[in-house]
Amino acid sequence: MQELLKDKLQQWLSSKSMGESDQPDCSLSKKERGIVHMIAGLGFEWALNPILSHGVNVNFWDINGWTALHWASRFGRH
Repeated sequence: MQELLKDKLQQWLSSKSMGESDQPDCSLSKKERGIVHMIAGLGFEWALNPILSHGVNVNFWDINGWTALHWASRFGRH
């Protein structure tokens, strides 16, 4: 299951490519950037680097002002 999720994440991020420059330019919408919260809450450490390398800020706040760290802590992730 995890391999399938890794593959789907890579496909999704590839479809949201950073463009022609080498600079991370978050091409994800504000709503899509919230994936960092889900990943942290589920403890999917393997998914953090790909998301962060696409320009998502680890300190991105959700609508309640929570960051990925809040979500990880809330669900007992380290």
